[in-house]
Amino acid sequence: MAEFHFSGVDELELSLREIEELPEEVVDEMLEAQADVLIDEIQNRGEAYGVMAPGSGKMLRSIKKGRPKRGKNGTRQIVVSPRGTRKRGKEGKKTSNAEIAFLNNYGTRHQQARPFWSDAEKTSEKSMEKAAAEVHDKWLNSKGL
Repeated sequence: MAEFHFSGVDELELSLREIEELPEEVVDEMLEAQADVLIDEIQNRGEAYGVMAPGSGKMLRSIKKGRPKRGKNGTRQIVVSPRGTRKRGKEGKKTSNAEIAFLNNYGTRHQQARPFWSDAEKTSEKSMEKAAAEVHDKWLNSKGL
């Protein structure tokens, strides 16, 4: 009759538990890496669509990431959005950069849509996954896994 002997099963079980309990700091770092990739892609797409006024680019430069926080459903999240306001037109009316981005992305009855933001979200999915995976792999390597 054959006999089987295992060694290291307890260490493997402990390692699998550590992977399951991914620390919040690592999740936040993964979100930050993904947000950086997304911001670059949005800005590149915005320039390609001609969203910025000649010599301006204020709205695209205003796109920033927030701090990682817990969402309503309990998961960690990070918000990427244009920040601030600027004066537009002859009257100097203040308009938020978020509104300018929205109108450029979806268009108005007088302006054709230039979906720079929507396209960037679609095309950057794989790059964002890769950035998060790199952070996760770095954490796994630090644990010797």
